[in-house]
Amino acid sequence: MLNLEIFQNNNENISLNQAQEKGLADGKSINENYVKIYLAYKNLLEYYLFTRLNLNKYDNALNSCGLTFPSVEKSCMDFYQIFSKHLGNYFFLRNNLYIERLSKEDLLYISNLITSDSMDMEEAMRFIERTYKEIIRENPQELFCYQFSALSGEYVLRDGTIVIGFRYDHFKDANSSDNWESLYLSRKKFVFSLLAEINESLQASGESIVINEYDDNNSIKFSSYINSNIRE
Repeated sequence: MLNLEIFQNNNENISLNQAQEKGLADGKSINENYVKIYLAYKNLLEYYLFTRLNLNKYDNALNSCGLTFPSVEKSCMDFYQIFSKHLGNYFFLRNNLYIERLSKEDLLYISNLITSDSMDMEEAMRFIERTYKEIIRENPQELFCYQFSALSGEYVLRDGTIVIGFRYDHFKDANSSDNWESLYLSRKKFVFSLLAEINESLQASGESIVINEYDDNNSIKFSSYINSNIRE
């Protein structure tokens, strides 16, 4: 179970008033129901993006290019990576989600999905498509830019943009490879080309979606504390 304080602090613009009205908060803190619905919504949104953007194609390209891209160990993952389950081996959803903005009817729909043994996936994808643009906004009252990195000035994007992170372990095999520097540069070159291709395609199609590469410097730095508060 995730420590609720860590979860709440990571989503800084949660409206506790809205959450309380909808049974998602107790006093000044979100409750376990908030987290359950948040994670269920996140799973659906990730599945929607994975299939819509055909991210499996790019996972396969990374696995078949002749280079190795070590996955990040769970103990080194940040908040966003830990809870991304449906975007492949390297991609993760970087947006915060403010599920208290869902209507009571939509919250009931998600709650029913959580307890149901089956799901109408087409209906669920229509639900996500109808609601996600409001849920990812950091401030629904304004149009402004939002910081999507731990580094000031990195990845400042227009609020309402879907941000998909890309990350692998740049240094995992640094001590076991004689030509590691060359391998590092080859990986960076391949990733730069691949992400440029994806983002150019997204821009050409008019999608408000960006894929950014994250590393140890611009990832959120409390993964070890999060991991210590999670029970499998």
